[in-house]
Amino acid sequence: MKAKARQHKPGVMNKGEAAYAQYLEERKRAGEIVEYLFEPEKLRLADLAFYSPDFFVMLPDGGVEFHEIKGRTTKKRSDGTRVDAPWSREDAKLKIRFAAERFWWYRFAIVFPLKAGGWGRVDFGPHAAKKNGAKNREKGVACGA
Repeated sequence: MKAKARQHKPGVMNKGEAAYAQYLEERKRAGEIVEYLFEPEKLRLADLAFYSPDFFVMLPDGGVEFHEIKGRTTKKRSDGTRVDAPWSREDAKLKIRFAAERFWWYRFAIVFPLKAGGWGRVDFGPHAAKKNGAKNREKGVACGA
């Protein structure tokens, strides 16, 4: 008998999403972002294929980011050290990669809680190379997904 996976209820935040919404509210009060919305829209990737990002984030420069909240795991690097990384299934990574290519004018990121506190992120699409070169503006580490 297989265990049933919890199904996400649209419009209802889980614990991780609620914690990230609180973090975004702090950033909004500090003037680091203009606005954020939870699950505001569904992006059509192809016929019968859609992607619903967790958060829409409006930046002061007018840029738009979509943030997908994931859990944390640790990955072992080639030098033997461990680093926090987002936990997600391969199909979720493929959807965000495809969305970042299809909607290149937006910025896409997977955001995950760090063991030491704060949030890490992995950026996708054409904006990712610029960001990952400068690491993150948020407390955390940049790592490949």
